[in-house]
This record gives sequence, structure tokens and C-alpha cells, in this order.
Amino acid sequence: MEKYITHISGNSFLWMVFIFGGALLCYYDLKDYRLPHVITVPMLGIALIINAIKGALLGFSMAAMLMFFAFFSLGRIGKLAFKKEAIGGGDMVLAATIAGFFGIQTAIIATYIGFICAGMLGLGLRLIKGKSKQDILPFGPFLILATLIAEMFKPELLSLLP
Repeated sequence: MEKYITHISGNSFLWMVFIFGGALLCYYDLKDYRLPHVITVPMLGIALIINAIKGALLGFSMAAMLMFFAFFSLGRIGKLAFKKEAIGGGDMVLAATIAGFFGIQTAIIATYIGFICAGMLGLGLRLIKGKSKQDILPFGPFLILATLIAEMFKPELLSLLP
């Protein structure tokens, strides 16, 4: 006898929204170097609504606000250091969205992995293709891919910490 899926759990819905929205964001960031708020803000809203239904609104909203302000601060520091925009508003909302979807641990791990991967690729492009510091490297795809890695391997990654 065949079994049919008759419902979707909150976590499955969050994953579907994140993967679909993340794919769209990767496309736009690679194409236009922008993460449209018309995608990021509704994703954040969906994450917060699902967490409100699960009774975890306070924790996830605090995590989202913390990540937004962390990226906002990094953006301001980067602008002072590099004399140009280092982190865009879309990246700030995306960081908040990731925290809203998966929590602060995943968001911090994903940020760390994303910065390392983007930095390595940026350095490689400078060495191999002669790119300069002035060239733009979209950060959204790194953050989205790092989030998937962080969420899938969170127990193993957390066990590496002292």
C-alpha cells in the first residue's frame, strides 16, 4: 500500500521556503550584485510566523535582531576601512533571516564559513585572474551555501569547539 504525504511540518516548510528563496537570492546576487528585499523580507516574516506558531518567537526574533545589527556594524566598519560599501543591506536582512529560520548558532557558524569561503575565493581570484580590491564579490551565495552546510553538520561543527 502506498503512503501519501498529507501534511507538511513547520520545519519542512521552513526548509522549502529557505531553499527556494535562497536559490532566487543566489541568482539575483550573482547577476545584479543585489539581494532584493522583496525576497528577503518576506522570508524573514515567514520564519518569524512559523516560530511564533511553534512558541519560539522571542528567541528567534532576538537572534534575527542580533545578526542584523552584527552585520550592520560590520558594514559600517568595512565602509570606514575600505572607503566603500562592504556589506549591503540585503546581506544584513539575509543574516537576520538565517537566524530567524535556524537560530543563532547556525547563523554564527554560517557567517564564519561564509566569510572564510568568500575570502579564499576572493584571494584566489586576485592571485589567478588579477582581480583588484575594487572588484565586487557577492556574499549572499556564500552565506546561503554556508547556512546549508552549517545546518546539516551543526552537531559535528559544534563538537569542534572547546
